[in-house]
Amino acid sequence: MLRVTSRVLAGVVLAAMPAAAVAGPSFQFQATLTPLNNSGVTGTAQFSLNGDQLTYAVQAQGLTPNVFHQEHVHGFLNPVMPSVIPTGSNADVNGDGMIVDIEADRITGGELVFLTAHPTGTSFGNTFSDFPVADAAGNINFTQTYTLEVPQLVAPLNIRAVELHGMFVGGTYEPTLPVATGLITPIGGTGATGVAVPLPAAAPAGLMLGGLLAAAALLRRRRSLV
Repeated sequence: MLRVTSRVLAGVVLAAMPAAAVAGPSFQFQATLTPLNNSGVTGTAQFSLNGDQLTYAVQAQGLTPNVFHQEHVHGFLNPVMPSVIPTGSNADVNGDGMIVDIEADRITGGELVFLTAHPTGTSFGNTFSDFPVADAAGNINFTQTYTLEVPQLVAPLNIRAVELHGMFVGGTYEPTLPVATGLITPIGGTGATGVAVPLPAAAPAGLMLGGLLAAAALLRRRRSLV
């Protein structure tokens, strides 16, 4: 069942690139992770969005140890259509008791930002496995700042969701299977500016995140042929 689900997000050009260090950013948004597919994964995520700078921090437990876990901001291109938490009743289309990636995306929307583990400049298409790796206890504690090429397609952040993927099913690791999701909401209910929350210590330089959305590269290639 190992597969990569392709999507066409026309006009989405969101590259996660190494951003210059900015002193004292504050988190404005948060999400509580809800387990999917009986994964037992829990945790919290926090975000700030200032212009084209998106800062993401996640603390998650109960993940499959020592393997990568895909992480994304999900949402719809329609700016007034909010993400919804997928459940067996609203997302399990074929009734097999599992919510696979394509079923979840009908409810949460497609990937808008790939929260990958290295900056752009890695090989094209490395948005499949280039993600944070859970430690031997199944925990991820991860922070990074991204530069968005088209931040308008991510905002408003408070109608988006964050989703984590990857667990074993029948002895096979399924990297695209959703294991936890959370709706992104303003901290303290104060709207887009949020409440100032101290940013955790920066991740090691070798753990800088990045990645280029495949649709963006495809659009650029097509334009170069015109």
